[in-house]
Amino acid sequence: MRKGFLYTLLILALFLANLLLYERFSLLRERLNRTYKRFKEVEFMLKNVKGKGKLNEESLRKVLNSLSLFPEKIIRGEEGIEIYFGSIESRRLFLLINELERRGWEIKLLRAKDNTGKGKFNARLVLSLKR
Repeated sequence: MRKGFLYTLLILALFLANLLLYERFSLLRERLNRTYKRFKEVEFMLKNVKGKGKLNEESLRKVLNSLSLFPEKIIRGEEGIEIYFGSIESRRLFLLINELERRGWEIKLLRAKDNTGKGKFNARLVLSLKR
């Protein structure tokens, strides 16, 4: 009779330990799945990033033409390539910045001043030649 009681108590203890450990195991499994999913998302994004194009005046002019932007001057200086705009709308300036960053080109300096109060900026951008 005593052996039967001990076996029942042992089985009950193992069952309770199993329930407690299963809950912890489930939490661990969910956390590992979330981490793995985040890793796979980052890996997917890295695989689908377009390669950084080489920055030169010709490629810059292509980008500007694709956005229908025509700067007053493009000068290649010691700091990098300088672009001057006499009057550029804020929306187009934001599109240009977005496109330059998407291509991986570093904007070293951006100065934009709106003297009219209508969203037309006099702007100067300097793009770094170094990577």
